[in-house]
Formats: sequence, C-alpha cells, structure tokens
Amino acid sequence: LLPFQGPARRVLHRASLTYVPKRTVPRSARRRLATLVILLAATACDNVEWGGMDVHLDPPESEADTLAGPEPASEPEGPAGPSLPRGPTLFAATRDDPNRVTLRPVAEVGPDTLSSLARGDDPAAFWQLFTDSVLQPGMPFTLFAEGVRVGTVRVDAVSYENGRCGSVPVASGMVELLPDAAGATRFVALPEGFGAPQTSAEFRAQDHDYDQRVAGLGMVTDLIGQVGAAWPQRVLDTRADMQAIPLDGDRTGAFAGTFLFQDALRVGPSLTDAAWGIFVLGIAGANGYDMGFMDYRPVAEGKAAPRFFEQGDWDEDGRAELLLEVFGEEARWWAALDRRDGRWVRSFETRCRSGGDGS
Repeated sequence: LLPFQGPARRVLHRASLTYVPKRTVPRSARRRLATLVILLAATACDNVEWGGMDVHLDPPESEADTLAGPEPASEPEGPAGPSLPRGPTLFAATRDDPNRVTLRPVAEVGPDTLSSLARGDDPAAFWQLFTDSVLQPGMPFTLFAEGVRVGTVRVDAVSYENGRCGSVPVASGMVELLPDAAGATRFVALPEGFGAPQTSAEFRAQDHDYDQRVAGLGMVTDLIGQVGAAWPQRVLDTRADMQAIPLDGDRTGAFAGTFLFQDALRVGPSLTDAAWGIFVLGIAGANGYDMGFMDYRPVAEGKAAPRFFEQGDWDEDGRAELLLEVFGEEARWWAALDRRDGRWVRSFETRCRSGGDGS
C-alpha cells in the first residue's frame, strides 16, 4: 500500500491480493496475513480515503504451467492519454470590468517550484479535460495582490483564446474584493484552499518613488556598458515599465523595471535588429537598492521583454514569488522568479515546443 502525499490528504492506492488454497499455505503465513488485514483496517481515519480491494482467486500452478515458462510480453500500449496536474494550478488574473475577473492558466504548483502544465500528445484533449475538471461552473478561486489575499472569483464562463500553442481555456466570473483592494486590476489566483492566506496583512496600492526610479536608471546604465548593448540617446527614454513591490510586507522592499530600446511591451516585432530589453529587480539594502536580478535579451536572439505582473506565496514557504509576463514577437508567456540559496533566480518559464507560448 503506497501513500500519496498530497497537499490536502493521503490517498491509499488500490491493493490486489492473490488467494491460494488453504492446503498450500502454512499456518504461520495465514496468521501473518490475518495480522496484515487487521492492521490495514486499523489505519483508517478521517483523512485517509480507502480506494477498495480487488481479490482474485487463482488455482495453484500445475506442473504443465511451470514447465511452460513465463507468458510472452504484451504488445506496448499506444501514447498515454492526457492527465490532470497533480498539484493546484496557478492562474494569472486580470480585472478589465469592475465586476468580473478573467483567469488564464500559468503552471502547476509543486512543493517548491512551478512546472509546465502537462499537455501530453494531444493538447486539445488535455485542455478539454482541464476545463471539464478544473474550471467547473461555480469553482471558487482565491485572488492575491501584493502578496495579500484580496478576494474571490467564482467561474461562470469559459472561452478559448488562440495562441501560438493553439487554443487555451480562459475562465471568468463575478469577483468579490475587499474594500481596500477595490482598485486592484492584476492578481495571481489559486483554487480556494491553496496559497499562503496572509489575511492579517493590509492591501495598499503603492507606486514607485524617486529613489527607486533613480536606482533603476543607474542599474540599467551600468548594464548597457557591461553587456555592450546599443546606447540610446537618453536612458530615461528606455523605461517602459516601473513598479514598486512591497516584498514580504515591506512597503519599499523592492521594485521591478523594464527598459526597452527600439521596442515596446506588446506582442509584435521590434523596430530594429539592434533592439534590446533589460529587466531589473532592485532589493532594498542598507545603502539604497541592490541588484537582485537582471535579464538582458537582445532581439537578435529572439524578442522576450518581461514585466512584473504580480507576486504571491503560491508554494507556501513564507516568502513571496514573482510572476512575470513576457512579450515576444508572436506570443506572450509567463516566467517566475524565486529565491534559491539567498539569490533571486528565474525558477520557471513556460514556452511551447515550437518556442512560443500557450496563453
């Protein structure tokens, strides 16, 4: 019997026992078998789900069966069908309407990382199974903004968006938000019951300040010289996005900035082959802001312009992770930053097999 360690309960897998006629089983073995059955029954509890037992009655092997040898191997089965993610699914959520929120699937949440949603050999079949199982009408999802739980959305409609990876489900529903979060428009979402709640924290929309803007420009100026990128006429003109991040509850704990040369934060080609994008994450230190993470991508290697989307402690380790939205020439996709051994690293980035995205 193999226990499955899931996030909410333990599930005992189905067991198969073979019965042998009484005359061939020693008395000591029968006692051990009886003890095993008693122990299995005694382990039942509220958080254990018994999957049942299959019992087969097989006669003892005859001499002819023994001499015949093992049965020939069966023919290999065909490709495996689609299977649902084992863990909860992380969604990126946007509020374009005052009363409705749209959910787009990002990745499967594991114990300490994100992983791409398993699509199998038939993406259309996987997304249909995913929609039928995960996006049922009335299914509640918890919304997080700035690392704080701010509301709930219940699915009441599902449509499909066409992307480079084919058609992907997009769910929407009526939203219930805390009064303080009435102005929030971007969220990370998890099925109800998952994610660090942080219900005691207060949501407060925050904009970047002067010190963060100066620190961001200084970081990018240094990086342009270090990587040998084309120099703009003014570095300030390359700032395409700047957002303050109240990291782990610290109101001025971090900021994220996207700087683009001859490009824009949208799906589409860059203006020139010399275009580039730089993403910086500044972390508050003893003497200002330190470089926590940087990502330089010249368009010559393929457009990939990231911006900070939202944060949330989706792996419930007590520290926030960051979700990024990445814009390419033909599609957009998702990436995530996490802390490993005291450093910020790109812990996840989802792409299609052909190099694009599924959202």
